[in-house]
Amino acid sequence: RIINFYNENQRLPNSVTIVNINQGPIAHGAIWVHASIMEKVNFTALKNKGITDIFLEQQAFTKTEYRTALLNFLNGASNAGIRVSAWVICLRENGTWVDPTNESYIESLINRIQEFLSFPGVGGIHLDYIRYPETAYNYPNATDIITGVVQRIYETVKSANPTLLVSAALMPEKEANAYLYGQDYAKLAQYLNVLVPMAYKGNYRANTTWITSVTSYIKDRCNGKEVWTGLQTYRSDEDPTRIPAKELESDIMAAFNGGATGYVLFRYGLIDNAFWDGNPYYLPG
Repeated sequence: RIINFYNENQRLPNSVTIVNINQGPIAHGAIWVHASIMEKVNFTALKNKGITDIFLEQQAFTKTEYRTALLNFLNGASNAGIRVSAWVICLRENGTWVDPTNESYIESLINRIQEFLSFPGVGGIHLDYIRYPETAYNYPNATDIITGVVQRIYETVKSANPTLLVSAALMPEKEANAYLYGQDYAKLAQYLNVLVPMAYKGNYRANTTWITSVTSYIKDRCNGKEVWTGLQTYRSDEDPTRIPAKELESDIMAAFNGGATGYVLFRYGLIDNAFWDGNPYYLPG
């Protein structure tokens, strides 16, 4: 009846009003991408789902056989309005953990990051393995040591361009993080734009509620910095079965309920195809 009235009178009936519903801002959506599948990435699908950021594996920048694919990838992401951060493996090399007090190694790490920043289209640096391997309690001042490395990287990146994003993948073990890994969330937040706790519920045999708990714990300690919760898109490292789209969406909402302003999916190529059919996510409120 309303449609017929409008067609006849070119206006709505007096009994009908339209109220604009104010949604919150679109959440930051991000995704980790391995170098080997760069050419398979569908930027249109990512953009339509609200993906704003890609963390691209460092091999894309270091291996010459990827050079053409890398340049095409950076151009494609730029055209889609998606920021690309170089995903840097910090304290692990050739399957071995590196002592964060090894000055020559840290200098080479910083030089490597500077090389990544020289590629046109790189919008940030994403740090991974920036920790001890569950042995931090054996080293005096372990949290200061890890924080110091992050500070040096942060200052290097920001001196190149203050607008570049600096983020880090962090362990999600809350009060145990500093003791085991040398990752003190509050200290690290001074030198990060975004904290990314890897709340991989499958690996921790946890549930969706745990994702909210991890996110909230870190959000309360990061001095107002953004938290984008890292989410596993498959059952666990022991079971790579893809999580159904509806369950993954519930995990994303659990992160928002904990105070996250974004989510990061691990990883491209292991996500239920139905997930891409939905709309971007808006932050609550």
